[in-house]
Amino acid sequence: MSINNRFGRKGILLYYFLAIVLPSMVLGALAFRGVVNDQAINEKETRNLLVENGNNIISETNRLIDETEKGFLQKTGFTVLPVSSSGYYEDSLLTQFSNQDSLIKSIFFILPSGKIQLLKSGMIYFPDGFLEKGKQLNEPELYNFLQQGWQFEFQDKNNQRALNYYQSQLKKTKDDVSAALLLIPIARIQKKMSDFSGAVKTYNRINHEFSQLRMENRYPLGVIALMEKSRLFLAISDTLSALESVNTLISGIVSLNWNLEFSQYNQVKSACNELIEKCKMSKNEIYKKEVDRYDLSIEELKVAESKTKQLLLFNEESPTFNGKIGFKSPGSESEYRLFFNQGQNVMLISVFPSTEKGQWGIIYDLNYFLNQITKLIIPVEQRKTDFQWKLYNENRELLAVDQRNISDKINTTVVFPSYLPSWTLVLSKELTGMLTTFFKASSGIFIYIFLFIAIVLILGLFFTLQIISNELNLSKMKSDFISTVSHEFKSPLTSIRQMTEMLYNERIKSESRKKEYYAIMLEQSERLSHLIDNILDFSKFEEGNKAFRFEKVNITELIDGIKMIFENGINGNVFKINISVPEKIVLIEADREAIQQVLYNLVDNACKYSGDSRNIEIKAEQIKDFVEIDVKDFGIGIPVQEQHKIFDRFYRGGNELTRPAKGSG
Repeated sequence: MSINNRFGRKGILLYYFLAIVLPSMVLGALAFRGVVNDQAINEKETRNLLVENGNNIISETNRLIDETEKGFLQKTGFTVLPVSSSGYYEDSLLTQFSNQDSLIKSIFFILPSGKIQLLKSGMIYFPDGFLEKGKQLNEPELYNFLQQGWQFEFQDKNNQRALNYYQSQLKKTKDDVSAALLLIPIARIQKKMSDFSGAVKTYNRINHEFSQLRMENRYPLGVIALMEKSRLFLAISDTLSALESVNTLISGIVSLNWNLEFSQYNQVKSACNELIEKCKMSKNEIYKKEVDRYDLSIEELKVAESKTKQLLLFNEESPTFNGKIGFKSPGSESEYRLFFNQGQNVMLISVFPSTEKGQWGIIYDLNYFLNQITKLIIPVEQRKTDFQWKLYNENRELLAVDQRNISDKINTTVVFPSYLPSWTLVLSKELTGMLTTFFKASSGIFIYIFLFIAIVLILGLFFTLQIISNELNLSKMKSDFISTVSHEFKSPLTSIRQMTEMLYNERIKSESRKKEYYAIMLEQSERLSHLIDNILDFSKFEEGNKAFRFEKVNITELIDGIKMIFENGINGNVFKINISVPEKIVLIEADREAIQQVLYNLVDNACKYSGDSRNIEIKAEQIKDFVEIDVKDFGIGIPVQEQHKIFDRFYRGGNELTRPAKGSG
């Protein structure tokens, strides 16, 4: 039986493999190949899409410059051609246009000689000596004008008299330069006389009325007035007012209120830093806000300073620039564009067609240009295709990057054309995973194939394992059954054989003893017969060949017979069987032997598992045309969790109390 069972299990597995697993593997391999092909097609489409996105970004970037060039040409028809000996010129119309278009860093004009005239707008300082000298009185006039006041102030040390003199002269003069020359010593004397409030008022007047006035080799008076006001406020411990004055001065420099030379700019910035360091000693929250405002202004000043350095360097290198050859952008208004990198001076410029008087040019702000690309142009394309990007400069240094991190990705490199900055844009998109491709709409057939394969394999495996499990359990139960039945057969046979031998050898002399042996042999024979009947009936039930012979059966007589068998003792165990049967009970249509066998099995089972109890109850009750028979013992019982298995073939409970009792289940 074991060999046949093992062969059956192997056969089941073989059939499962041939009928389900092998076809599923072939079908799965074909479907997988389809998914791989789809994934390759998707990668190609993604790469083409990234190239298209890159080209759109370049196209929009070029259009940004094209629009600026068109707007600039409209303005140049209404402006005067710049001519300045210093190389820097002013033009309100072009300054307004430059301020409105943040892409423009500066505008320049190339004279026929090759010399460049650079627009002053946007420059916070100029080379020393490049600015025109301010107005002033000639020396004899200046001497006569201030001599008397100097004598009172410095020789006589009479500050009040000197102040009165300067104030009287101020009332007489109507010339701005003269008035400014008088207001400066007035404020100085007021400071000496500790009239700080009066001095502040005088400096306020200088700043409001003569802020742009510059004396020879001197600062703009507005810068001097604000600086002195800050010092006065610090002297009277008015830190907040001092901070406000310094911030006004720095904001004015950032807003290009004054023209400063390089040395003047550095001195003013150094003086402002000294004043701020003194003001920072205060921990008042209001003061802190003004200090923060100063720090923000300084950051703006650094940006403007960097821009100024680039423009000055550009102007210094104009002879080399004049010989450069650029590249024409398709459809643009400029003659050519030029991107060049000279150390820290990286620039993109447009040069327009030349005339007999020269040609115009634009210098672009690359920081703003980069910001427009990364904050406006690229995001528009990202809304079409979700990609990651990196932008490198001409030296393959990272300029900007998308902060998202993609592990597996498809990369496409797009190089900016020659009429734009020599930058490289790398676009990346997440690699389409096998699972993503699998669930793509166009790959719907693969979903159904894999689902079908999965369902077939799971169900097939489930039912196969169920069959094998049932086979194993049945095999084990049959093995246990054979072992138990063999033991059950052996016990009565051994008893019968031993007693037969003793009787045959005439070892038993007493007739009563012989009669007792015959009775035991008869009992064991009936027990053996009962076991054989059980096995035969089970076999017939399994094959469906069990035949029943129905007849009128008296249940009372049937129960009395069972009682007699068991009360006389089984294997030396005597039980008391209590019967409860109505006096008048109907005869039932049944197979006498089958009912008797059922009752015998139930009572036998009750005897086996009664434990120390020796009482068994058999109760019969008539219910309409039927009779219900109950067999009850007072033994160990059946656990609740095993009660649903009482009709399973060969099953026996497995606790410690049931194992000593032999049974076939």
